[in-house]
Amino acid sequence: MTSRPTGSIYRLAPLALVAALALVGCAAQPSGVMAPTTTFTNSGADPQVVQQIMADSGYLQKNRLPKRPVAGSEPKNDPTCPDAKVKDRGAKKMVLPADLMTTLVMHDAKPWAFVRYDVDTDGTPLNITVEASSGLKSFDRAAIETVTGWRFDLPGGLTSAHGCVSEVSIT
Repeated sequence: MTSRPTGSIYRLAPLALVAALALVGCAAQPSGVMAPTTTFTNSGADPQVVQQIMADSGYLQKNRLPKRPVAGSEPKNDPTCPDAKVKDRGAKKMVLPADLMTTLVMHDAKPWAFVRYDVDTDGTPLNITVEASSGLKSFDRAAIETVTGWRFDLPGGLTSAHGCVSEVSIT
């Protein structure tokens, strides 16, 4: 029977493996995402996305993100989007490029965005805009992409909703 040395290399190997996987975009789902599932996309296909992530990484090296607005001061739904009548279908999923997720983990950044949108008759969000955010443009883009995939039910005779607001964040 051979015994395994207890040197520090064996304790660090799992951490090095996780870091290597994160850097190549194969990291497991992060536990801090405020959504049931996270999908990593390859941002290498769009040079503008890669440039923006690099710019945001440079910003994060020198700055901390602003805190989320305190309860009561965050953007609210318009009266034409009643909370009681716009029901989430429960398939909310956060979509982040792997490069962005790696950047956020490396800088321990927890970005947030309040996204305003309308909901049409079939429950699809339209006219999606960022109402307020922590300032990372690559995360704002991912928040808009995320909300694009959400679906809602409009019970009680409601045929559409306008000015709905949701928070998209990583905690």
